[in-house]
Amino acid sequence: MGPLPTPQAPSSPNAPGSTPPGSAETSPGSSAVAPGASEAQTQDEGAFIPDVDLTPIPADESATAVVTAEMPVIKQLDGAWEQIDASTANVPDFAPGGYVKSVIVIDAASSELHVYRGFGIVGRPSAMFVSGQFHCEFRPDGQAAVSASAVRPTSFFRDERTIPIDADTTITIVPPVSGFSSMQWSSEPGEGILVMGGKRYRRVGNEIKDLMIHGEAGKVDKALDAAIAAAEASAATASGPAGNGSSPTQASGPSNVDFFGMRVRGRYIAFVIDCSGSMAEAGKMQAALDELRRTVLALPADANVFVMFFNSGALQVGSFGSWVQARSPACKQLVQAFGTVGPGGGTNPIPALQIAFSQQPRPDEIFLMTDGMMTGDVRGEITRLNGTSRARTRVHSIAFGQDADRATLEAIAADNSGNFRAVP
Repeated sequence: MGPLPTPQAPSSPNAPGSTPPGSAETSPGSSAVAPGASEAQTQDEGAFIPDVDLTPIPADESATAVVTAEMPVIKQLDGAWEQIDASTANVPDFAPGGYVKSVIVIDAASSELHVYRGFGIVGRPSAMFVSGQFHCEFRPDGQAAVSASAVRPTSFFRDERTIPIDADTTITIVPPVSGFSSMQWSSEPGEGILVMGGKRYRRVGNEIKDLMIHGEAGKVDKALDAAIAAAEASAATASGPAGNGSSPTQASGPSNVDFFGMRVRGRYIAFVIDCSGSMAEAGKMQAALDELRRTVLALPADANVFVMFFNSGALQVGSFGSWVQARSPACKQLVQAFGTVGPGGGTNPIPALQIAFSQQPRPDEIFLMTDGMMTGDVRGEITRLNGTSRARTRVHSIAFGQDADRATLEAIAADNSGNFRAVP
């Protein structure tokens, strides 16, 4: 493949209006983030593939077609790109800043740009991931216009967030630049490097693009509409006929909903769900997602839900980094995103639990589900996070399959006024 053609007009390294008021806080270090092995995605077609191997690949394997100067600009840029200066050029733009890994996928067919960013400490596996989707027009004059996607619009959080990594270390995630709409792009002749908003990217394999873009949004959306309608009909049936003296709010409340047979009783309910590599066995990942989907769709409108997946680190579902009201359009999008989560990586729930406990308001209850032996002192960390006040969070635990750390999970439930359940 030849070098990426250079646009006609020169470009400056920074996007107009894209310089944030402050830079992101990152931990010192200079080595690349250690690769892992997991896949998950955001919303329907977003990017969510933590710790994939982003080492360079030969140019003739990086694209399905040879890039030529005669192609339209967007076609020349089609494919997946890894940011090679992510540990230093990590200020926010159309997506959050403070990251240590960034991958974009440019979809020429729809002029859509998918972004995936990993947050953590340089030299370690990423601890948290966010992703989103935008419409992006790359113009021959060196301007790239970024706007909300009409297919799957993304709305990131608007406040700075500090996330604990361990007892002594935190990372800061900086929100996107408000009103960000355009940036300069160019290429480095002979190098095949794309420069976008002053950040440098190199091509990576199209298998990454295939993981990040699925294109079945319409089918998923229709199926989800049917599932929501069925859940609403079930809740209406449970409340009994009109005039029987029962309260519809009470009848359709959390007390009528269960997760793997355990009653859901809180108004603020968090789920911390294993998506490690072993969840690929015996259909466990799909079974867990089906049960999670059923439970969330059955929650009443006065409930709020938060979901965090984990493998070697914490995996946020798209832009859903805080409470989502049940039965709302946002809840529909959240549930839709579950179907794009895939298994891979290790079994460390601690970062995900830290994020769940940090939600405001504090969760009434947390459901922790895993199928394996967890790394780290999970029981001790939950005890530390939950504190000793009377307003402690109930922590329920589910051992999924025969290889789960049943003893630790039982102890966690007993320590935190929760219930334990073993699922064969």
